[in-house]
Amino acid sequence: MDAKQVARAGVMVALLAVSAQVMVPIGPVPFTLQTFVLAMLVAVLDRGTAMFAVIAYILLGALGLPVFSGFMGGIIGALVGPTGGFLWGFVLGTALACGVGRALSSARVCTPCPRIRCGSAARFVYVRHGAAHGAHVA
Repeated sequence: MDAKQVARAGVMVALLAVSAQVMVPIGPVPFTLQTFVLAMLVAVLDRGTAMFAVIAYILLGALGLPVFSGFMGGIIGALVGPTGGFLWGFVLGTALACGVGRALSSARVCTPCPRIRCGSAARFVYVRHGAAHGAHVA
């Protein structure tokens, strides 16, 4: 990983942290602007850098830095509570969107930017699951 990739990952980690604070509190799991940043992250970074950025973000929060929604941080507060599954889903969703985006970009598919469409589709599923989960918890 060269200096440009590390810098880009750092910017994305900062954007994830800032976007976590822009939220609509709906039930135990708030809806944040992170969904948009995660879709953008998949579109602008390669797979390794995107995964590095998301894992770095989660590790910073696990160490106690207040990077999660509501300025939460720490293993007990955010990663094991009601929002924990969503945070761990960031890693899985990013890997899935990058993998599908790579497969679509190598195939002859008539789309302007397959990585953007894949990131958007993966985040739609994430948001839809979140809405369903919130309805069951409330």
